[in-house]
Amino acid sequence: MALIKCPECGKENVSDSAISCPECGFAIKTYYERKAVQEQQKQQEIQLEEKAKEEYEKLKDELNRKICAVDNMPYPEKPTFKESVFNSKGGGSWLSYTSIIALIATPFLAYVSFQGKSTVLTTLFLIVFALLLVIWTPFWLMICYSDYKSAMVRFKDATKDWEGEKIKKKEQLNTEYEQYALNMAKYGTRNAPTINMLMPNNKLKCPICGSTNVSRISTLNRGVSVATVGLASSKIGKQYECKKCKHKW
Repeated sequence: MALIKCPECGKENVSDSAISCPECGFAIKTYYERKAVQEQQKQQEIQLEEKAKEEYEKLKDELNRKICAVDNMPYPEKPTFKESVFNSKGGGSWLSYTSIIALIATPFLAYVSFQGKSTVLTTLFLIVFALLLVIWTPFWLMICYSDYKSAMVRFKDATKDWEGEKIKKKEQLNTEYEQYALNMAKYGTRNAPTINMLMPNNKLKCPICGSTNVSRISTLNRGVSVATVGLASSKIGKQYECKKCKHKW
């Protein structure tokens, strides 16, 4: 408790916790409580602004790193048929190793069976080897060639305008980070807040502290705030308020 001058009439030595001024009846306690809340909100807004500035700097650094990475992108290497056979993402790789193992294993097993004087097994393995050589090998090589052709198409598409592709990637990055910046200005976070459908009752989360203790700012509440504070009202253009950190968005 402290003795102050009445903000309304100027009477000296009035307690700041007094319900009202004994001279003019001004609601002193309510006035200072409201002032304390406003000061707290002001400090929170300053903290949020500082946090937003830090996030902006992080966004700028992140964007610059990604743009630098695009500028330093190595020119794609031209694909070879050998890569399509042994290092293909289209399925040729495992087929190649399986086919080679089968082509080596079947004559070896036929030889072992021949040494063991097993005519039936020797004949069986030789038939399998012939089928692999005559039927499977062309099919396998056709798959590998198809992978190679697809890789060549991708290579030509990527390199026909290499500098243009890099410019396009940088434009996409700039557009993406511009949206992040807009979200930062509007919501205080790089991504627009969404309702988490996995949460009970589909509660909305505060984008700053993550609290679910959120209330909607009604039109009446917003109107009263504007009428009381004027254009300095923090509720102008806002729809929700977090009861925990007082953030509005």
